[in-house]
Amino acid sequence: MAKTLQRLTNKYPSITFTILSGNADDIKWKIDNGLVDVGFLLEPTSTEKYNVEKIGFPERWMMLTQSDSELAELDEVSPEIFKKQRILISERPEVRQFIADWAGCQVSDLEIIGGFNLGFHLFEIARAGIGEAVVTEGALIRDYPDLKAIPLSPEVKTLSVLAWKKNIPLTPLTRAFIKQYLQDNE
Repeated sequence: MAKTLQRLTNKYPSITFTILSGNADDIKWKIDNGLVDVGFLLEPTSTEKYNVEKIGFPERWMMLTQSDSELAELDEVSPEIFKKQRILISERPEVRQFIADWAGCQVSDLEIIGGFNLGFHLFEIARAGIGEAVVTEGALIRDYPDLKAIPLSPEVKTLSVLAWKKNIPLTPLTRAFIKQYLQDNE
C-alpha cells in the first residue's frame, strides 16, 4: 500500500488520504456506510456485496504460545492438540468457524477463553500465559523472544482481498488507487 500511495501522491501532489484500521467487519461496515472507498480484508469473510481482488500471498495461521511451555517444543500444532488448549481467537464468527472446521469440531467444542478484534494487546495476554493465541503469520510484526509461533498442521492459509462496494460509481482517485495497487502487486 505504501508503494501505491507514494506513486499516487507523486503523480497527484494535492491528494490526501486517511488510513483506518479494523477487522474485516469494521472495514465492511465503513465501506457499506460510505466512510471508506476501498478496504483490505483478511479471509475468511463474506464478500458478496463487494467487488474483490485477491491480493498478496497466502498467510499461514499459527498458534502463539509461551516459549517455555510444553507446546513450544512442537514444530506444528495438530487439531488434536489444538482442541485441548485454552484459546484466544478473533471475535469474528467466520474466523471461529473456519478454525473449528480445520480442527474438525464445532466452535462450541473449543475452549475459547477470549476474543479480540485487533491483536495489539493479544501479545501481552499470550505472554502472561492466559491462553494460546490463534493468529496469522502477518500479525507477528514484532519479535517476542518469550513467545513462539507454531504453524497449524495440516497447514491453514488464507488470502487478503481488496474490496469496494458493487454497483456504485467510483471517484477517479479511487479508480486510480485500485488500478495502481493492482499493477504494483501483480
